Amino acid sequence: MNSSNQPNHNRRPMNHTILSPALGAHRHAGRSPVLLGAAILALAAAVPSAFADVPPFINYQGRVTDTAGNAIGTGTPANRKVIFRIWDHPTNSGAANRLWTEEQVVTILNGDFSVILGSGVQATGTAAGESRPPLDQVFSGASTDRFLEIMVDEGGNVINDSDQPISPRQQITSTGYAMRAKIAESIASGADLALSGPAGAAAGSYGLGWYGNATAPRLFAGIDVSGPVLYGTTGGALGVKNGATENIALRWDGNGNIGVGTPSPASGSKLTLEADDPNTPPLQLTIRGSADINKRLLVGYNTTGNFGSLQAYNSASTASSLVLNPAGGNVGIGIANPASKLTVQASGIGIEHTNGPVRLATLPGAAMEASLVPLEPFRTTVCNCIPITPQE
Repeated sequence: MNSSNQPNHNRRPMNHTILSPALGAHRHAGRSPVLLGAAILALAAAVPSAFADVPPFINYQGRVTDTAGNAIGTGTPANRKVIFRIWDHPTNSGAANRLWTEEQVVTILNGDFSVILGSGVQATGTAAGESRPPLDQVFSGASTDRFLEIMVDEGGNVINDSDQPISPRQQITSTGYAMRAKIAESIASGADLALSGPAGAAAGSYGLGWYGNATAPRLFAGIDVSGPVLYGTTGGALGVKNGATENIALRWDGNGNIGVGTPSPASGSKLTLEADDPNTPPLQLTIRGSADINKRLLVGYNTTGNFGSLQAYNSASTASSLVLNPAGGNVGIGIANPASKLTVQASGIGIEHTNGPVRLATLPGAAMEASLVPLEPFRTTVCNCIPITPQE
């Protein structure tokens, strides 16, 4: 290519042209060796499988000529040091804009070369000390502005001040169907969507997958779930996010304990509901019907009055009966093994009625026996009892 046909932006009239569906096309005259021909950047694709990983490398090809347009390495391969950099801006050169730097010794034959970005080493010479994180980290985050810069040594086999980057930088863009990678349309049958965990986490420690199949069950914890499972080694959460405001709606820990309204389920409790409530009755937990949501049972703890509560309603404001053990069984207060329908164990007064009579009745056909014992000195009336005749 005739250098006189190219614009001159730097001190030496050296040309390069890069044509690529992935990078766009540009022409530029610069000090460094010329890159002429097709250059392709493509993220390698992984074969779909359970917890398959994407190789952290990028394939890049190009053609290099000298200032006279002669291909470098004509007839005999030539080795040159090349610095590759990725920036988040087309022109800014601040350290904060430089995301990744790598050095490779590139073999050039008849001007052509091919490299795998990510397989090089830490840069040396004037580029020494520049960071080289894993490439998958370079392309993470919300920003999509990424620009590739190349600097080829001029034959001294060292990166020094005489070597200058080729400009302008090449924007890294998507190929057509790669844009679909923005959307996860499905997860292959028998596979999980792997979620990135903390550094050092074993593969498969965090993910989302469907477990259960009538013909060939894919079990989770030995159970045919027949539905999706979201999992992690130390628990997980479901949350609400509105801009910078975040709230955890449900949290589970590594032992399978669940917390609602709390990031820390109580130790030893399978379900923890956390909320302050000064109302009477408190209603941290509401159990209600679907045909009429006003028919409900409120379970809670008044955090101001310091008492627990069970309250039933059959309408919006009408209280209804509360029944314990309607199908049978005994009830104990202060005792773990009640021997009768109601057993009260207390060191003082077991049952106290503050207004009106106390009625005691027996079941049909049973004898009634009463024994009144003074519970407090100087009390003249211990019980205002109304005898009830047993029904036959």
